[in-house]
Amino acid sequence: MMNISDLGYGADVEVVSEDDKYRTVNITGAESVNASMSKELVKNLTAAYIRTLDVLKAKTPWAKNVGIGILDAKRSGFCGPMKLKYHAGAVAAWEEAGYSVPDCAKP
Repeated sequence: MMNISDLGYGADVEVVSEDDKYRTVNITGAESVNASMSKELVKNLTAAYIRTLDVLKAKTPWAKNVGIGILDAKRSGFCGPMKLKYHAGAVAAWEEAGYSVPDCAKP
């Protein structure tokens, strides 16, 4: 849920809501790889994704508001009921880019 005013749409887009909140059950984007993929391949894919985050956020109004690139355990949902882990290659790429990956999200 987010404030409609935070979506980043221009004046020509109208979103009707009784409380200025936008709600959806849709996943706006996800990044995942097969666990059997090589560390090098996943690291390269993740590094390419990280390099394009600023462009994605600049060109896509909603992208800056959906948690893309947020690895914090509490804000991302890792380390709680969700038991997913990052691939070792993804961990390497995120850390090389200066991000902190929560220990509980590492393989």
